Amino acid sequence: MMKRRVFGMLLSLCLVLALIPAAAFAEDAATLELTAPYTTIVQKDGSVKPGETVFKLKLMNDRGKVLKYAKVSGTSVTTNGVGSYAGELTITGSFGDLMELFSPFVFVQQVDEGKDGWEYDDKVWCLVCKETIAASYSLDDAAPEEEPSGLLIFPTIYRKDDDGGYYNLDEDKGPVKKMTFVNTYTKEKADVSSLPKTGDSSNLTGWLILLAVSAAAVAGAVVYSRRRKNSREE
Repeated sequence: MMKRRVFGMLLSLCLVLALIPAAAFAEDAATLELTAPYTTIVQKDGSVKPGETVFKLKLMNDRGKVLKYAKVSGTSVTTNGVGSYAGELTITGSFGDLMELFSPFVFVQQVDEGKDGWEYDDKVWCLVCKETIAASYSLDDAAPEEEPSGLLIFPTIYRKDDDGGYYNLDEDKGPVKKMTFVNTYTKEKADVSSLPKTGDSSNLTGWLILLAVSAAAVAGAVVYSRRRKNSREE
């Protein structure tokens, strides 16, 4: 009797597995690579030329909390002076990993490291993964004709609520082809005329006067000595 029950359970399990498409397992096991291009723009609003600087990106949820996801690359770009610098954010993982990460969206923002002289762009962008949930939001029709990365990039809007606020995609302004971050260097050259003078410079005139007085005193003493000697000889 027990053997029949076990056999029946195994047969039922085999039938269930047979009904599940093999593609479902393959889809979850396959590694997907999603890319989001971005441009970091450096501009100058001061008299000092910006030097080599690294700007970093972070992934966040809709509440602004940083997401810890290991399979991310291209999160930084090195700049050197005024100009535009291209970068590419890459996110990889299985279908299941990406489904969990993009629930529902991933938001991207620059890291404000507070470096001297820099005004960081605090713009937030929204990434939508077409392979996981974009179809649920009917965004396929709005996507560009060629979207090989599988990601849609949208500007965001920030809405306040009882818990503080949250980010959401702005469908009226997207999707766009890439993210853009504009950073401004505002450092000014030091005004030399306003700098305090050093001790050597401020006392130079005093030393010159003292030297002149000393020389005059020595010359006077020599003349006086000679006159006194001549008067004695007479």
